[in-house]
Amino acid sequence: MSKVVCIVDDQPSLRKMLRFALSIQGYEVLEVENSVDALAVIASRHVDMLITDWQMPDMDGLELVRCLRKEHDYADLPVIIISCREDLEARAEARSLGVISWLKKPFRIAEIQTMVENTLAVTSRLAEPNVKSTGTGLR
Repeated sequence: MSKVVCIVDDQPSLRKMLRFALSIQGYEVLEVENSVDALAVIASRHVDMLITDWQMPDMDGLELVRCLRKEHDYADLPVIIISCREDLEARAEARSLGVISWLKKPFRIAEIQTMVENTLAVTSRLAEPNVKSTGTGLR
């Protein structure tokens, strides 16, 4: 069974590019336009990883992560935030919420493909009995 990655971004072209890049690696990719819809999709489907834009209308990516962290089932969901802006305070908050990485746009496709592959490999291994987390750090 393939891993499911949910991509949340208000730019259709970026969602399509990420869907293509991750689909060729064998992941099932869900595309969502905004954080409100993402909450509904994630509540109705199993998701193994979330990639979200930081700045979106209605609810930004950090607020989406805050909402997900309140739910027990999503307390450990791996998250990557992508943004064209660099904000040290937002990045620090992301780190405190357990976000794996803050990836600045533009980024290389190979970079996010490797990040997703490595993260999902680690989380799959952590799900095995008798394996403990050593923690992940925000880049």
